[in-house]
Amino acid sequence: MEEQLNTVETLAHILYGTREWHRREQMRNPIHHAIYSLIFEKAAPDLGPVIELCAQWPHMSKSDQTKVAYTQDEGKGIADRQTVTTFGRYVRKFYSSAIISDHELRDIAARLKPDEMRFTTDPDEIYRAVIHGPTSCMSKESEWASYDEHPYRVYCPELGWRLAVRYGPTGDVLGRCWVYGDGDCTGFVRSYKKCPHTGIFGLRLYQRSKPRTPHQSYRSKCTIPTARPSHRLA
Repeated sequence: MEEQLNTVETLAHILYGTREWHRREQMRNPIHHAIYSLIFEKAAPDLGPVIELCAQWPHMSKSDQTKVAYTQDEGKGIADRQTVTTFGRYVRKFYSSAIISDHELRDIAARLKPDEMRFTTDPDEIYRAVIHGPTSCMSKESEWASYDEHPYRVYCPELGWRLAVRYGPTGDVLGRCWVYGDGDCTGFVRSYKKCPHTGIFGLRLYQRSKPRTPHQSYRSKCTIPTARPSHRLA
């Protein structure tokens, strides 16, 4: 596939110097990263499809990042008119199912969906987010077989706690952060802190108080309890 990649890079360089509209498109948008990966990974029957693909300069649509925008021909390039279509439909113009199977194409298209951010107070979802999300000292399933055994259970929703979770396009957990709000104080977790006087587990927070000005930052800190003393961990 090295020949295919070299062809794209050489042709892109030529078009940049000879076609004003193509130079505009290259400067405006990089070629679609998923399509570039296909050129690198999948062998086309000949260089014809690869050359046509480069000439159309497919890129991620600004109106919908799951779709592809491309320039159909010279006339539309000069007129600055791009066509938007689905990722799968565009790729099928150049690669048959013998080269890229339908399920491979669906998997690639699914990964183009934007990440999603949600809050949750559901114990099962919190447990899934910490155990199957980014690795940390809290994500050891061997030590905590369920949410009822996990240290995170001290973050009581009734006291203002909820977990912010970032989900990838296929539902995988990409990030998490405990968020606190009681009406007067809001913030997000930065680090654990145990009070030497009360024994209550607390958290070091970046905190803000109402009302918030447009440029107010989270620089002030406070320590607040995560649960009533009867629920604290030993």
